[in-house]
Amino acid sequence: MRSDFGFHIIKLTGVRPEQAQKLEEVRAEIQAELKRQAGAKQYVEAAEAFSNLVYEQSDSLKPAAEKYGLTVQTSEWMAKNGQMVPPFTNAKLVQAVFAEDAIKHKRNTEAIEAAPNTLVSARVIEHKPAELIPLEKVSGVIEQVLARDAALAKAATAGQAELEKLNRGERSALNWGKPRTVSRLHAPDLSREAGTAVFAVDVKKLPAYAGVKTPTGFALYRIDKVSAFDPAAVGEAAPRAQALIQQYNEVLAREDLINWLAALRQQYGVKVNSAALERK
Repeated sequence: MRSDFGFHIIKLTGVRPEQAQKLEEVRAEIQAELKRQAGAKQYVEAAEAFSNLVYEQSDSLKPAAEKYGLTVQTSEWMAKNGQMVPPFTNAKLVQAVFAEDAIKHKRNTEAIEAAPNTLVSARVIEHKPAELIPLEKVSGVIEQVLARDAALAKAATAGQAELEKLNRGERSALNWGKPRTVSRLHAPDLSREAGTAVFAVDVKKLPAYAGVKTPTGFALYRIDKVSAFDPAAVGEAAPRAQALIQQYNEVLAREDLINWLAALRQQYGVKVNSAALERK
């Protein structure tokens, strides 16, 4: 068989007649799939309606909040390049909030997916241009920031020391949180930095440990078990997981074919005339 990745040799080792599963065996799976499809359809419809509403009635978020039973929340003051809190950790949402249309005309931003299956529209109530503040007015804030930075640095140093202690196999008096299962595709409770640190750990010997700095100090993670990847366990990321698995298998098949061809060339003394192939 020939594909985009080359030629494949397939060996048929047996034929089994098709067997239909009993309804009772797949009833729960069918129900779950139908619910998932219905939920996805409802979300798409609601997302489209929400997007249209905040755009068409751009002078207020109240109509959208009333229609969907939401509560309009008011944030603290935000600096364009300052530290943000969710959902304003989303770069696209921040860009929309500080856009001229939102600041100058006080219009709702477009509906932006700030998190999976989470749409956010924001509206600027008040805006102040950047200005230099007298030192006496901000000295207290500066002291707080410096004290916080010093505390964070101290926490990071203590956390790193604890991590080294754990890696040496020494006992620790830490109280670990509730265990949970994560994967590279589905780790909702881990930051990007934490996920990178956890999955970079050598797990030949368990338990293994990882540590990473956080906005509030230092986080330690203990890996007690490593399981084979199960696409069904990653929820909404399952289609992506299946696609990655298929791509990986295709890469392996291509590598096998390349190695097989190389072995045949070596066995039968095949030489490729590259000059003839490049000749027009």
